[in-house]
Amino acid sequence: MYSDAIRQRGIDFELTHWRKKLAQQGGYRNMEDVELSSSIAAYLPPLPGGQNRLKVLDVGCGPTSIIGGMHNGNRLDIVGVDPLGNEYEKLLQEFGISQSIKTVPCSGEDLLLHFEKNSFDLVFSRNALDHAQEPHKAIASMLEVCKEGCCVVFKVNLNEGLNTRYHGFHQWNFTEVGGTLLIWNPYEAYSLDKCINGMPYFIISETIPGSKQQYPFYLTCVIHKLSENLNVWLPLSEGLYAIYSKRHKFFTLTRTDIFSCDERFFLHFLKNGKAIDIVGFQWDLRQRYKSIICKEVYADALKIGQFQPYLENSPRIWEKILPI
Repeated sequence: MYSDAIRQRGIDFELTHWRKKLAQQGGYRNMEDVELSSSIAAYLPPLPGGQNRLKVLDVGCGPTSIIGGMHNGNRLDIVGVDPLGNEYEKLLQEFGISQSIKTVPCSGEDLLLHFEKNSFDLVFSRNALDHAQEPHKAIASMLEVCKEGCCVVFKVNLNEGLNTRYHGFHQWNFTEVGGTLLIWNPYEAYSLDKCINGMPYFIISETIPGSKQQYPFYLTCVIHKLSENLNVWLPLSEGLYAIYSKRHKFFTLTRTDIFSCDERFFLHFLKNGKAIDIVGFQWDLRQRYKSIICKEVYADALKIGQFQPYLENSPRIWEKILPI
């Protein structure tokens, strides 16, 4: 949590930054008629029948959302939020700037105070979550307001707090370790897996095009919000269900009853009936889901099974093959 002094320094820094930027560029272009960035549009779902517009939430957008308001000739319903929304509105008025996409004064941690659960087709954030007081809670809130079957996508600079010596609001770092996203500072650390209860996600590490920064790397994290309707899941054994996304290449298990932390599972990626990769895992009791990102694109089936706990030879008590 920020101290009052850190918060005030952060506010002063952000307002100074945006005042200089607005003075240099002479204002903002209204983005409602601009095509949504392709790197964001890739995660939009198809427009459902009977729905006029897809709804997109831009978290930590600054004075206004600049991601674009059109997609494939269809207008999007863009909502931008930022905890400094009131301050930014005064700043825009100072420069005589009017924006069609207004910024709602709201932090990422408090999204549920302003929006209903399962209300957005895409929840997005860029270069903002390292500014949050509690980014792990902000991400959990972003998932709450995202619709089932849709995505939460956020982009963060690699280790922003460390690289800026924790200047202003830059109090957190995001680091990828073996496919897991860690959120940390010198006093606290969180694993994204636990923050989102084991839902599937993947991370893309990229270089910022044309960047002259000393640390020109950013991470894009894509989280898939799973449906809680078990009718779309495949039953494996009593109380155990699985779901596989061929498009996004993830495999997830969920259970409806309590299970032992000693239960052990295996997952084989098959090609023409032969295992080309084998994964063994146990389940964290605190997580509702257990997700595996399927990096092997050549597999044509998955074999999932469970070992008998407590026994030395660990015989298999069940297994199933799922075509993919």
